[in-house]
Amino acid sequence: MKYRKFKDSLIEDLKEFEAAKAYLLCAVEEDDEDFLLEAMRLIVKAWGPSKISEMAGGSRQKWDQLKNPTFQTVSDFLAAFELKLGAVERPESA
Repeated sequence: MKYRKFKDSLIEDLKEFEAAKAYLLCAVEEDDEDFLLEAMRLIVKAWGPSKISEMAGGSRQKWDQLKNPTFQTVSDFLAAFELKLGAVERPESA
């Protein structure tokens, strides 16, 4: 039996629209910008920068070299997967 690396397996799973959407939603809910950026990069790797460019707009190079995205870039990416950013109140600390 041949084993695959977790990251390779995750990238394969993210080729499915609903899996990519769920992963992005999880990344947003974690409130961790590094996790969100890594999720976006993994999805670009799964789908390819050309396909993401078709879905979210912008150039292939923009998505291939995803670094320090603007709010608009993140919004466009999420919109391609039928998501949007929103504000929620933080729970009060106990």
